[in-house]
Amino acid sequence: MAGNADLLYDLGEKKGRTQIHEEVKSIHPYHLAASFLNGGGPCCTVFDALNEVLGRSYLLQHNINDLGHTILDSLLVSILRSHTSVQPEMVSDEFRALSRFPGEEKDICGRWDADSPESGLFLRRCTECGMELKLGPLHALVSTTFFLGQFGMPGETLFGPLTILVCLINMNVDVNMRMNISVEEILRTSEPGQCRHRPMTAAEMMMCVPASAIHSWTNACQVGWDCLLHTLRLAELSETENSYRHDRDSPEGELSARETDGESQSSNSVGHNTIGGVNVSSIDGQRPLDLRQFSNAGIAGLAEK
Repeated sequence: MAGNADLLYDLGEKKGRTQIHEEVKSIHPYHLAASFLNGGGPCCTVFDALNEVLGRSYLLQHNINDLGHTILDSLLVSILRSHTSVQPEMVSDEFRALSRFPGEEKDICGRWDADSPESGLFLRRCTECGMELKLGPLHALVSTTFFLGQFGMPGETLFGPLTILVCLINMNVDVNMRMNISVEEILRTSEPGQCRHRPMTAAEMMMCVPASAIHSWTNACQVGWDCLLHTLRLAELSETENSYRHDRDSPEGELSARETDGESQSSNSVGHNTIGGVNVSSIDGQRPLDLRQFSNAGIAGLAEK
């Protein structure tokens, strides 16, 4: 909570790793570190210390805390509490009894200082059939991005969620993961009498958000939202292309691949939607989609805007 990395290193030298694991597991140290990030002080160095003292396997084995939140969830909560006016109960039912977010005395940007694959944030239940609607990590990021645009502080650009998305994609997050989701339930606008949830990817979830809400945002936030959507679409296409190439190169898929290639040559496909000078929607059938190109050039274009 204090972000004292030196103290953690001293602890690692005095006690064995197994003993430390047993003593700290009940406090969920990685979740605490994400909840009490201090942008005006040591910031992320405490994560380096935890990784050194506890080992990487500890992080993987203790990714979910007693609230059902992942470590990524805790980071997203820190972003929401520092950059929006959204109330805790909108983010998680586990916060319903709280008037403040955990770690609210710390600010992720230092302005003041006082794969479980499923996310525990924005957990909803269908008001008609009662189904529990859980988000995937990218769906939780999309929800966080929406509330940043809707209730964010002056000067918000949504550049932060975009950088998180690029990091997650480079870590091979499943961009095609489909979860049963109702945007109306997340926004608390659903009416009883009809199930509105359906399986959707994070990109499909973004396209279900009412355009009227997005158009009420600042121009910078609208640009950031579009960049996030196009990055997700690009990653989905890239993952599908890689899967297709893998299937085509297998002996079983050789014949099918020849037929598919023949069909693709008759149509050179489409679209010239660009951001930051990078084509995010066209596929020429020859060149593999390169997310790194968008990461560098596309984000640079956003920064210029």
